[in-house]
Amino acid sequence: WRALLRVRCAQLGLPEDSHAISTVLRAWNFRKRTSPPLGDGYFCNGVDQAVTEMSVQEVLSLTVSDVARRLRATLLALSSASVAARFRYLQRQNAAGRKVIGIFDDQALTFV
Repeated sequence: WRALLRVRCAQLGLPEDSHAISTVLRAWNFRKRTSPPLGDGYFCNGVDQAVTEMSVQEVLSLTVSDVARRLRATLLALSSASVAARFRYLQRQNAAGRKVIGIFDDQALTFV
């Protein structure tokens, strides 16, 4: 993330002490983290996005291990309740006829 962000800042002429928000999206498997856990016979996706946001300044000033700790903290904060809340949100959007799509920032500071 740090290396990609540093390159992107150079491309944009964005200072490395910018307070612009950068985001990392990655998949996380919630099959064994729901309560009760989804069984081995569960036949649907058990994956969603984990989202970590930090300012450009934070990402580039922290050590690699500190950035890794922040990424890990995001994963550890995800729970059965967050899976259920996301599912209810998606159900409401679907019932209202709305399409849920990801929106990325205009400076391409989001990395997948």
